[in-house]
Amino acid sequence: GDIKRIRNLARRAWGKDKEDTDDSGIELYEGDLFKLDISKATHIYASSLCFSEQMLEMLVEKIKLEATSLQVIASLRKLPLKESNNKALVKIGRNPWQEWIEMSWSKEGVSVYLYTVEKI
Repeated sequence: GDIKRIRNLARRAWGKDKEDTDDSGIELYEGDLFKLDISKATHIYASSLCFSEQMLEMLVEKIKLEATSLQVIASLRKLPLKESNNKALVKIGRNPWQEWIEMSWSKEGVSVYLYTVEKI
């Protein structure tokens, strides 16, 4: 994908005239989340509809061990939260809330699970 194009489309949708610059403070990444340094991420969206249960478990572990700045994670599937291992640096909330959010494949909206994340 083209991140600058996505950001510029979002700016236009919000009524902003300014083209993409690096001063927004927002960084968008597309790719293999398991290879990405997520230690500075404050918000993560996981389009997890096609994730296997094992991938969801790997995502939860990665977040617990690396995501020390994370505040919220949004996922299209519920996360498999288990007892935290003693090396965890963050705690993912056990009671997600749901929002129905329009997606490109569904104008009626799709259930998105939102979890708070706290540093331990």
